[in-house]
Amino acid sequence: MASGVPATGHGYVGAGLRFRHQLSEPGGGVDPAPLSPSRKLGGHSILDIVAAAGQLLALYCFTDQLQKLRWAIGDGRTINVLKDIWLTEQPFGWWPTMIDPGCLARCKVCDLIVLKDRRWNEGLVRRAFGDPLAERILAASIPTKETADRREASFWWSYREMVWGKDGTNGSTRSDVDSSMDTGHARLHELGYKQELKRDLSVLSNFAFSFSILSVLTGITTLYNTGLKFGGPVAMTFGWFIAGFFTMIVGLSMAEICSSYPTSGGLYYWSAKLSRNKWGPFASWITGWFNIVGQWAGTTSIDFSLAQLLQVIILLSTGGNHGGGYLASKYVVIGFHGGILLIHAIINSLSITWLSFFGQLAAIWNVLGVFVLMILIPAVATERASADFVFSHFNTENDAGIHSKLYIFVLGLLLSIYTLAGYDASAHMTEETKNADKNGPKGIISAIGISIITGWGYLLGITFAVKNIPYLLSTDNDAGGYAIAEVFYLAFKSRYGSGVGGIICLGIVAVAIFFCGISAVTSNSRMAYAFSRDGAMPLSSLWHKVNKQEVPLNAVWLSAFISFCMALTSLGSLVAFQAMASIATIALYIAYALPIFFRVTVARKSFVPGPFNLGRYGILVGWVAVLWVATITVLFSLPVAYPITKDTLNYTPVAVGGLFILTVSSWILSARHWFKGPITNIDT
Repeated sequence: MASGVPATGHGYVGAGLRFRHQLSEPGGGVDPAPLSPSRKLGGHSILDIVAAAGQLLALYCFTDQLQKLRWAIGDGRTINVLKDIWLTEQPFGWWPTMIDPGCLARCKVCDLIVLKDRRWNEGLVRRAFGDPLAERILAASIPTKETADRREASFWWSYREMVWGKDGTNGSTRSDVDSSMDTGHARLHELGYKQELKRDLSVLSNFAFSFSILSVLTGITTLYNTGLKFGGPVAMTFGWFIAGFFTMIVGLSMAEICSSYPTSGGLYYWSAKLSRNKWGPFASWITGWFNIVGQWAGTTSIDFSLAQLLQVIILLSTGGNHGGGYLASKYVVIGFHGGILLIHAIINSLSITWLSFFGQLAAIWNVLGVFVLMILIPAVATERASADFVFSHFNTENDAGIHSKLYIFVLGLLLSIYTLAGYDASAHMTEETKNADKNGPKGIISAIGISIITGWGYLLGITFAVKNIPYLLSTDNDAGGYAIAEVFYLAFKSRYGSGVGGIICLGIVAVAIFFCGISAVTSNSRMAYAFSRDGAMPLSSLWHKVNKQEVPLNAVWLSAFISFCMALTSLGSLVAFQAMASIATIALYIAYALPIFFRVTVARKSFVPGPFNLGRYGILVGWVAVLWVATITVLFSLPVAYPITKDTLNYTPVAVGGLFILTVSSWILSARHWFKGPITNIDT
């Protein structure tokens, strides 16, 4: 029978359902009481209600509804129901004759059909019944303030009570049913995966993970030097909105796909499903490796930037460059980095409840930190930049040998694009998020939107305290050339004669970066867990194990270890290591763009949207997103200094190209023989 009923809910458009019922049998002795056609519920015969259950099986999420049907009437009767359901050539030809239209129009199931996805199912009902009768059905199905999930829970609970009686519930409660109605859980089950991780995150927690990884305090502070050097205030203030606009475009397309496929695998799973069976495994392989390597590079960059900031804080705290301050060696910095990763791995070994707490605390810290610094720094500074400087000064002075204003502006965009990356964390956390098909997309979009607003405020506040760009970039200043640190330090020193206040402000940023690193490791580990669950990684069986707290512990420590190994390149060449920021940006964005590309090409007509969708604008938005990613991939592969030497070479195309060659080679030589893309793990 499993082959006769749609297993995913995506193949039923235009299909019909013929229903015959044998109610007199008690289900092979499994259930305590036989079903009787004469029993009533709300004026409807049990024939109507069981037919409605069959209708749900065909119309929405077969796997999940089957589980609920088994809960409601028992295994024996469920088998009898399934024996009487099969697909026919005629679209819904049984409806007008099997159930009286007036009865159907009043049936609770109509509410469920419309509440689950009104736009799509309204068209379905109209095609099945014709407009006049459809109007009656839809008029009886107007959504109320009660949520669709609770309406469905109420329906199944009433159904169970009708069949078993109120005393035959075996201790079950309504809250038990309500918890089983989580739409994210249902959709995950429908996609073929067990619920192995603890689903305990709210929409706020999901947002917090992405927002703390985006962390404008982290990205802007880390690459403020780049913004000042290439274009200065104009490239930062206006470039921020250009990058923000296109980032939101990419985020909207990702959110639409996330709503349809809310799994921890995220991008690589989407690519597999959207590129269809023939190319699915290869698309999944490429997307997955670009995603996970980009994430590891991102975590490396985040935690190493914190180690470098600690180096600067120690330097300023001991007197600065001009006062004989202590400048930690590169070996001490790598030690800081390893210690930070160790702490992050320990924290990520805790349950998701604790991680949710840290995520929300990080979101609050980032928002408050931005508002404090954007007001405090320019207020304390004795000399401030004019509005004309902030909004119109374009810095063309650099030691990179680049004089084209367009070229300079493009390079200055790296600050904004690097900062506004990492929002795929909301997708990777969907298996731990309640109602993930709705809340996952909300997490992506809200994290991007709020980051754009707060980030611009932070940029403006800091830039109003900037006066002498060449001095801030000079390695001879007190902060050793760390521009934002020098801005903070000078602001307080000029007013109070001491830079201690500036060092404390740097501490606020350091805490934000620390929180950012926690969320980055969390996202990394979930991606590694999902990718290994589908057998794509070496020793996959080891990395997708979860402990008693439902945490993928091995994947957590793997992510921390690889991020540390990546940072070791800094001991050989800081120039090569600096490519990590670009790799983290470009590799991630390529991984973002691949499933969107498949969505607007091979899956243009077959894609079935979830609760969040862009409607008729989905294709247009998707193409804009793909073209934007293609553009920035080329732009950030361009040289960043002339003449080109081993010390000035932009290693981004080398690293990204190398990743591509390794990924494709491993596919051709090995993976194509055994990697089949995402695989289900539900026992059949």
